[in-house]
Amino acid sequence: MNTNYINFLDRDLIKGLIPRRESNSHKDDFGRLLVIAGSYMYPGAAILSSRAAYRVGTGVVSIIADKYLESIYASNFNEATYFPLEKRGSISEYEKFLDSNISRYSTILIGPGLGVDDNAFDLIYFLIKYLKDKSVNILIDADGLVNISKISRWWEYLSDSTVITPHIGEFKKLLGYDFDIEDSIKIVKEKSDEWGCSIVLKNSKTIIAKNSVDIFINNNENSLLSTAGTGDILSGIIAGLIAQGVNTFDASCVGVYIHSMVGMKLKERFSDRGMLSSDMLDEIPIVIKDLLKEH
Repeated sequence: MNTNYINFLDRDLIKGLIPRRESNSHKDDFGRLLVIAGSYMYPGAAILSSRAAYRVGTGVVSIIADKYLESIYASNFNEATYFPLEKRGSISEYEKFLDSNISRYSTILIGPGLGVDDNAFDLIYFLIKYLKDKSVNILIDADGLVNISKISRWWEYLSDSTVITPHIGEFKKLLGYDFDIEDSIKIVKEKSDEWGCSIVLKNSKTIIAKNSVDIFINNNENSLLSTAGTGDILSGIIAGLIAQGVNTFDASCVGVYIHSMVGMKLKERFSDRGMLSSDMLDEIPIVIKDLLKEH
């Protein structure tokens, strides 16, 4: 995808970017995603994002988390593989696991529901330093972004194969200053160049940029999506697409569009309120099926 002006996401554009699947395939043909997310207060975030990744077609999704969360995850989500750590917040355990297993994963999703305490900060700081020079795609969302915002010149630890998916409040933390919403496009264009990663600024009109030239807007406003957990769903969709081999910017555009189309579909059922974020999961493959139809 290449454009030298601001454009809007549309069906025809997105349809051409969705990865096709051969009938004689197996799970490893569709990528492996590692999810580092969730905490005692927010176990559902890891489950929502991981399920969304599966619903968008990822071959294998694994969750690495503290051992006390294993029973919560395993009893609510049978399809994921789990790597429980013995000691909460143990950087050495994460390092040992990654040293042995990182080559198995093409993409890592970091942050949803991880928390913002000292342990979470230490983990995020370790992860971005450890992963900086590794050949792996990274998506950082939610609490991951709040934590990296505390690090001086945090963007210098990120590669161009990184996507960040802040909402307005998280984006302000990353910037270190407040701004008028009307200036969002200008600031995203500037910062995507400076930070060197793809940015998905979540708002009623979401902005997707990888530099000051390649920038798209999703124009499907929908207050039904203004509920807890929908951001976790989006991060899982985008990370799942990246795991399947879609480049980070295209995956961001496709993911935002699929997410918004799921929201529009559910709006027909719920009107403008009352949806649970988990209601979105079953609709993801249905929306993809519809997008891939010949019209």
